[in-house]
Parts: sequence; structure tokens; C-alpha cells
Amino acid sequence: MKVSINEGALAMVSYDFLDIDGNPTTVSDVIGTQLPLNSRVFLWDAAAQGYIIENFQAGAKSNPDSWAPDNNPIAPGDGFFIEAATGGASGSYDVFMTGEVPGDNNNSGSTDVAIAAALTGGGYPYPASVDWTSTTLATGAVLGDRLLLWDAGIQNYDVANFQAGAKSNPDSWSNPAEVIEPGEGFFYDNTSGGGYTWTELKPYAFP
Repeated sequence: MKVSINEGALAMVSYDFLDIDGNPTTVSDVIGTQLPLNSRVFLWDAAAQGYIIENFQAGAKSNPDSWAPDNNPIAPGDGFFIEAATGGASGSYDVFMTGEVPGDNNNSGSTDVAIAAALTGGGYPYPASVDWTSTTLATGAVLGDRLLLWDAGIQNYDVANFQAGAKSNPDSWSNPAEVIEPGEGFFYDNTSGGGYTWTELKPYAFP
């Protein structure tokens, strides 16, 4: 799966795979050395409601360039920001993210994503396009919930609100045509008053 990132700009992505060996994945597994030195990743800490920053830094002496601290797990359904440093060899970078696709081949017919009682950095936990309103996260929304999709072109959010229906119309999302693309991250603002687990069934079948 490929995501394109312009240098000096933020892109919000999600990692939609599992480690082939079943181990936790960190930023070095997800991105490796595909970005220039001084690039950064901003992981969202839902408990603290703040960012954890990973830095791609030069190795000392004979040590290779590496991410630091590189000890924060990234799981399917996690959304996070990538910032490609300026001054590299290219103005734009294609980052290829690989791994094992969640599904029957690894006994994962569904994926659970923790939704905090506030903002959660999320993503559709499978490498597939999906209509936003078809996800169980969207169908389980309460009035006041918001979906914040990052627009890399304008470096700002497109916001969809779950709002009350007029007269006999049901409650609905303000932008029902929104599609979540593979590798696209987002923020979900949960206003229900408590955290819960978002369980999404896999959208494909293996032969």
C-alpha cells in the first residue's frame, strides 16, 4: 500500500496490516528508511489526548539512521501523522507500507479498535476502500460525534457531523458521501461520554 507525502507537509495515514510474524509493529517496521533524516511521525495517545513524536535521526559513527524512540506500537485502525523533512532528495515521497492483510488466514475475521471518550486517531482497519457510513463506527454514532478527515492539500480538516434529522428524517452524517481510502487516517470525536470498542468485520473473503 502506497501513501504519498509532500516534504514539509503533514499527511494523516493509517497502517492496515499485521506483522507477518505476529509481533507488534513500530514506526521502523511501518516506514523504515523511506523518508529523509529529521522526518517525524506524530502518534496519537488517546489516553493522554496528546501526541507522541517519533524522529528519524542520523546514526552515530557506524550506527545506521534510525527512528527514536521506536517503542510505540502501531496497530490496524491507528491513525497518525507523517511529516517528511524538507531538504531531502525529493519534494515528494512515496511510502510503501506492507504486512499481512487481516483476515481468515490469520484468524482475524474482525478487528477491534479502541475508541476513547474523546478524540481517537483512527483508520479503517483493512487495506480497502469503504463508504464511511457503511462502517460500524459510523452506524453506532451518537448525536454530536464528528469525523475529522485531514486534507493534505489545504493542511486542514474536513469535518463531518452526526446530526439530528429534521422532522421525520432520521439522524444522519452531514457528509454521507465520504469514502475512507486505504491508508487514510482520521480523527474520531466520540461524544457518548465513555470509551468503547469498535469492531469491524473484514470486508473481503479469501479463496
